[in-house]
Amino acid sequence: HSFSTVYAPDDLTDRIMHALPHVKKRLTWQRWVKRHPAFTAAALFAIVMFTSLLTVWNQGKELIVKGNDLSNVVIQGDTVYVPKGQMVKGNITVENGKIDVQGQVQGNVTVIDGKIVMASTAVISGQVDEINQAFSWLWFKMNEWMDHFK
Repeated sequence: HSFSTVYAPDDLTDRIMHALPHVKKRLTWQRWVKRHPAFTAAALFAIVMFTSLLTVWNQGKELIVKGNDLSNVVIQGDTVYVPKGQMVKGNITVENGKIDVQGQVQGNVTVIDGKIVMASTAVISGQVDEINQAFSWLWFKMNEWMDHFK
């Protein structure tokens, strides 16, 4: 017995290829994210921390004055005055305002998001710090937090 030759139709290959489901192309960034999960997690963490830092940085713009002895300071508007002939014992911190020192401060003077004005009669026995940048502010806040554990 002999078999007759069977021929496939000319368009058989095209019909089979069109009947197959299409392969979905993945986006390049999705492929990269799946290949580098640690870097992706670190990048997301950095983005979340940066945005939370920005919200805290821009949070309150009201005047805040901190110190051990504030009985000799005068506050007018957004300016804190240490009058001539007066003495403040201990550190003084002013946030979102100015400090005008004409008298004496026996301690550190720190101004965050503000300005320090010192008269020729001013005497400050500690450090004078003016913090107007986010990184410096973050460093100051971390040090302030660590001081609570001393």
